[in-house]
Amino acid sequence: MESDDPEGEGPHKGFRITPAGGRELDQWLRTPPETVPPPRDELVIKVLVALSVPGVDVHELIQVHRRHLVELMQHYTYLKAEASEHDVGLALVVDAELFRLEAVVRWLDAADVRLTSLPAASPSAAPAVPARRRRRLEVGR
Repeated sequence: MESDDPEGEGPHKGFRITPAGGRELDQWLRTPPETVPPPRDELVIKVLVALSVPGVDVHELIQVHRRHLVELMQHYTYLKAEASEHDVGLALVVDAELFRLEAVVRWLDAADVRLTSLPAASPSAAPAVPARRRRRLEVGR
């Protein structure tokens, strides 16, 4: 990027993309983002921990989180409805967040169904971590 007016100062100073910057921008725009999952998903961790804690109603916990996410979705839907129809940027950002939240709600629904179908949804019914894996977890602390 270079300035249209190298001598000018202030917030209204114009800039333009250089040919090298244009090539770099084009490459960046065409490079797919990394799709690896984040190293930790707090909601997944909470559900897994709840499975092993006596007295925790995992189904109720799932519903608490589900209600919160649905409320957030309603908030974003309201924002989109109130925004100018010409504010395409806002609409795209809100749509992305709505789709992300919808995916989490779908995961919670699937988790609830999976846990309901367990023979005995109790901490003792949770699958044991193999000994080899358990050692690795202890070393990483």
